[in-house]
Amino acid sequence: MTWRLTTFALGLAVLATLSGARLVTGQEPAVAPQRAGVRVGDPAVRMIADEGEGAKYWPRWRGPSGQGLASGSEYPDTWSSTQNVLWKTPVPGSGNSSPIVWGDRILLTTAHDGGRRLSLLAYRRSDGRLLWEAAVPTGRTDSGAHYKNGHASATPSTDGERIYVSFGARGLFAFDFNGKIVWQRDLGPMDAYHGAAGSPLLYRDRIILYQDQYGGAFIAAFDTRTGRELWRTRRSARNGRLTDGDDRAARLLQVLDLEAADDEPGIVDFLELGLTREGFTVVGASDGAHALAVLRESPPDLVVLDVGLPGLDGFAVLERIRAESTVPVVMLTARGDVDDRVRGLGLGADDYVAKPFHLEELVARIRAHLRRRSAEPASGWTRLYVDHVNQANEGADLDFLVGRRGSEVGRESH
Repeated sequence: MTWRLTTFALGLAVLATLSGARLVTGQEPAVAPQRAGVRVGDPAVRMIADEGEGAKYWPRWRGPSGQGLASGSEYPDTWSSTQNVLWKTPVPGSGNSSPIVWGDRILLTTAHDGGRRLSLLAYRRSDGRLLWEAAVPTGRTDSGAHYKNGHASATPSTDGERIYVSFGARGLFAFDFNGKIVWQRDLGPMDAYHGAAGSPLLYRDRIILYQDQYGGAFIAAFDTRTGRELWRTRRSARNGRLTDGDDRAARLLQVLDLEAADDEPGIVDFLELGLTREGFTVVGASDGAHALAVLRESPPDLVVLDVGLPGLDGFAVLERIRAESTVPVVMLTARGDVDDRVRGLGLGADDYVAKPFHLEELVARIRAHLRRRSAEPASGWTRLYVDHVNQANEGADLDFLVGRRGSEVGRESH
């Protein structure tokens, strides 16, 4: 976890130094470019900033201004492994959350054992000593975090009395400053493309939380004292955008080896970006077991499948997919020999694309398979049993079969 330790140490140096700086409050006139209906410099267009004690510290995601900005000249703007670093300390587990600060406390979340154990950490700001680690009760775990994400991504928020933490499918929690859980609220199971990462927003006596996902997306408010849900509004967005968009985009499962990625290290990000720009919703999986779990829990509209996967290779994954699903599968791999192509198509792949490839062609093939898929009967299955066809009467036999499309036909039927 070298990346986590380095980033955290430098981040703590920034936070410790910012303690005496004059922070942007969010009440300054807006300086955003002019847009329709918004006048440049209009002071009414701004983030809701923290007031009182909260304005002195860094109590939430992007600080008291909600914009990640600080003004003044009393803090350094250059760092190295030793320059302007007050202290360093190891951080157990892994996570993507940002630390927050209140008084002499620095707080952040972490995850252990692939998200099975989740906890809140408290450090002493003056010397970096770990004061306590408070774990939440075991329970529901995200079905599969995005490969760029993790299980401890939401930044905590505090009002100086309680610390509010969202652990996604595990729930929303309030801690006191000694690490004791004051209350917890079950948010239900979640099926989010990027995994749960929305940081709770504190406004007066309410915690506001949003969660976009493939079913049951919402924005809700909870009482800070009890955790009671005050209201909930459903959203149609499902992939983490802050504005609702077209919810009809086809959902693709992209199964590529993130470590090897064949001979093109950047292909995973390139392909995800390219398919997303073409209007698809892309879900990532880095190995066969993860892919099969996603297929069962939230079936996609089409699978883009690599052959060279860790553990179960692409051919083995394809066999298992075909044992339980007719979802279209496009193989995308550097293994382009005739034998591999024949094997993949023989196991049930709908298409086989070898690298190097043109993104435009891959997109065209994906759309062609989705069009054919959408034209199939709603049941997804049409079983046809043909026992014997009399050559002398072949035309009549075919007319008979066509007239019974969608039905099971056996010898006794004709």
